[in-house]
Amino acid sequence: MAKPPRGDQRGAFLQELAAGLKSEPAYLLIFGVAALFFLFGIGSAAAATLQRNETLWFYAFCGLLASLVAAVLVVWLVRPTQNPESPKPEEPDRVDRDSEALLYSIHQNVKKALTFDNETFREAVKEKSQDFLAETGNWSKGTLATRERYYNKLLLGFYESAKESVFSTSIPIYLQSWTGDFGERIIEAHQKSGAHVTRIFVFNTRDDVTQQAVDVMQRQTEANISVRVFFSDDSTTFQFPPDVSNDFTVIDHGAAIGVSVSLGDGRSKADWYISDPNQKGRFELLCTSLGRYSEKFQDFKKRWDGGK
Repeated sequence: MAKPPRGDQRGAFLQELAAGLKSEPAYLLIFGVAALFFLFGIGSAAAATLQRNETLWFYAFCGLLASLVAAVLVVWLVRPTQNPESPKPEEPDRVDRDSEALLYSIHQNVKKALTFDNETFREAVKEKSQDFLAETGNWSKGTLATRERYYNKLLLGFYESAKESVFSTSIPIYLQSWTGDFGERIIEAHQKSGAHVTRIFVFNTRDDVTQQAVDVMQRQTEANISVRVFFSDDSTTFQFPPDVSNDFTVIDHGAAIGVSVSLGDGRSKADWYISDPNQKGRFELLCTSLGRYSEKFQDFKKRWDGGK
């Protein structure tokens, strides 16, 4: 490969050096000291020549040597290192123009609201803004509380976008949702994502299982969902922690975790955690324990059918 002309190499070197000094301004001081030593050396050499003084020649030599050492130090410390084979990855910018416009509109609306000449109104706006600030603080940590109409929308979105796996539990109060249109939409979301789905139906005792529950579990088995059954009162080896709901969903091994706070018509609420390492570790253990101490639906159904 042909080498670039020497002038181009020198220009590139000076550009790299200038970029390094710009990124590390503290080293400009060293560079300045090097220049001063160089000027001192030149001055001493000129004086030594005129006066024919050997001591001044020594000072000139020391000044030039010091300037050389300082210059080499600056170049060695400041010149940026480059490795074209492994460039530094850039942080992805996921804020699009629509999001920027939305955030700007929120800012402008609040700003305009605070211009009204009504102290009571302004105080109410500031109080609501403080509440919104606290909520967005949770968002920034990957935590989102969903209430009522957002509960189903977000649940379907996470199921549909799952890439590898879904692990979820289901409790008796949710059976009505499985028998309706929303239950079919969940199954369709699973099929669309193609992720492996494990769903564990949680009952207190075996007497709590109804024919309706068996039919729901059979429908999901036919949809290629791995269905299991867990009876909490019969288990002596595993119990749900008191601070964890027994209705939860884990997407892609903890990339997203949804925990139901309440269920029912108009009362469904859940908290979602996105890429939370603490929640991820905790729910991985829960999923492992539930998988170990639950039983396959097919095995349960054989006994169910035999008991009729």
